[in-house]
Amino acid sequence: MKPTIQALRKVFNFEILPESYFDEQRKQLLENSKELIPAVAQYILITERVKLVNLREYRRILNRYYVLDKKLPEAYFNLPPSKPNLPATSQELNKKIKYMFPFYPYNQDHFRKYVNILRKYYTFKRVPNNFIIAKRRLPQNPKNLYLKTTFTFPINSKEKALNFIQEIPKEYNIPSAFTPEYMSVNPTEKPNLLQDYKEIEGFKIIIPMTSIEQVADTARKLRTKYYFYRISENWIEIEETYSNLLYNINNLPNTIEELKAEVEKKQLELVNTIPVVRHDETEAVMKYLI
Repeated sequence: MKPTIQALRKVFNFEILPESYFDEQRKQLLENSKELIPAVAQYILITERVKLVNLREYRRILNRYYVLDKKLPEAYFNLPPSKPNLPATSQELNKKIKYMFPFYPYNQDHFRKYVNILRKYYTFKRVPNNFIIAKRRLPQNPKNLYLKTTFTFPINSKEKALNFIQEIPKEYNIPSAFTPEYMSVNPTEKPNLLQDYKEIEGFKIIIPMTSIEQVADTARKLRTKYYFYRISENWIEIEETYSNLLYNINNLPNTIEELKAEVEKKQLELVNTIPVVRHDETEAVMKYLI
């Protein structure tokens, strides 16, 4: 149509073409979707809300055979009632599922299961954080897990390591590598990281590593193929700075008892000030913990 109009404008002056120039063979869209021709009948009736995203494409197909109004007839839709928006907190959920939230997601499939449960009752794009119980880090002392089975730490058998992992309570996050306090064996199918970086294939490793960022980035990439707790110190040459100290600092303990033990080990004069009960003590404690 556009080339035809452009050709006519070279010879004639007009704003729009008269209706008599068109040979409209399409019929007005029928009110009853059951009377549509077979070529388009499959696109009507719309019974699922997820198909509404394809509405523009449906209109384009219908427009080949019928003259359309701005809106399709209501008879072309048979949608279920719209669902309410997901509440901001799990306490406001439907009584039928309220008891299920918040929850610990074991893995992606388990997480998806709970998302599907919510979608039966609500409309949403993402699950609020307060619907999910964040998993905790493992305690520094493995004996503080209080497991049913008694394990001797550090574990030096892969079979026992796998049994131990199965017994880790669901509220704890399973790390990509266990500390030496937990086990001295590789519990995964990945090979152990080679000590000689020259023998590692498929990775561009720059030695020595001179920044915390370089160490972290290299470790992240190597963990995709190898198992290791920490990169060899022989690969690292970082000046003794505050950032360097951060690399060697352990994770903050989960309990006050563990924190006090760590403080005593580091010979810090903080044992009697934890837990912090006075506001004027906060600054002194934070200087050591941050």
